[in-house]
Amino acid sequence: MTQQHPRTVMATYRVKPGCEAQFRAVLGEHRQRWQKLNLVTDRPWIWMRSYVDPKLIVEVFEWRSAEAVEAAHRNPEVLALWGRMEQLCEIVGVPLRELPEAAEQFPHFEAFEP
Repeated sequence: MTQQHPRTVMATYRVKPGCEAQFRAVLGEHRQRWQKLNLVTDRPWIWMRSYVDPKLIVEVFEWRSAEAVEAAHRNPEVLALWGRMEQLCEIVGVPLRELPEAAEQFPHFEAFEP
């Protein structure tokens, strides 16, 4: 039997013009849905906006396990919500080294709640 370890992830999104309020609402729904489906741990989520590029959002959360990540990618409910998110943003997947703040020794972001 393999031991399941939580997986902390940083997801990056670039919100489309005029879609920020809708996007933030979907982020809140996203968290509730993942918790209901038992895909994530109880660790608090963090949402941050770039000061350099205010349309760039970073989301930090913890998947329950690698198996939970795989299950999410097969779940029709999850896929439908991701489809809604894609209408409101680009799911950027910016490597950390390419975030505008990455050149700073101690990068700063603006935290927010959806």
